[in-house]
Amino acid sequence: MSEQTKKHLESGSEIIVSVSGGKDSTACCLKLFEMGYTKSDFKRVFMDTGWENRTTYQYLDYLEQYIGKIERIRKNVDVSNMPKDVQLFIKDEEQRLGYPSDFLRLLLKNYCFPSSFRKYCTRSLKIEPFADYLNNQENDYIVVL
Repeated sequence: MSEQTKKHLESGSEIIVSVSGGKDSTACCLKLFEMGYTKSDFKRVFMDTGWENRTTYQYLDYLEQYIGKIERIRKNVDVSNMPKDVQLFIKDEEQRLGYPSDFLRLLLKNYCFPSSFRKYCTRSLKIEPFADYLNNQENDYIVVL
C-alpha cells in the first residue's frame, strides 16, 4: 500500500473496498485487518451482474464469515415495458437460476450479447451502479480496488 494511500486512510475518510470474490480484493481486506482496521471500519461492496457462477455467490457468502458483510450492488434493470412473453421468459429463467439476473434482463432489452462493438455490459451493470452508490455516500471516502 502506498504512502499516499496510507495518509488518505488516516485522514478519516470512509473506506470502501470493491470485492469481486477474487484473491486481490480479498487481499485488500486482509491488508486492512493487518493494518489494525476492523470489520466495522470499512465497507465491502460487490457489483452483482446477476450472471456470476453459482460458486462465486457461494464463495462470497463464505467470505463474509471472515471479512464481514459484503453489500451487493445491483442495477435493477426494469423490464415492465417489455412484451409479456419476454417478461415471463425472464421470470422463468431467474427462477431456474435461483436469483435475479440483471445481465439477462439487459441482454434481452438490448436484443444482443455485449461485444467489442456494443460495450454496454460493464458500464451498465458495474460502473453506473457503483457510481450511484458512491454518489449516495454521506462522508468522504476512499475506494480500495
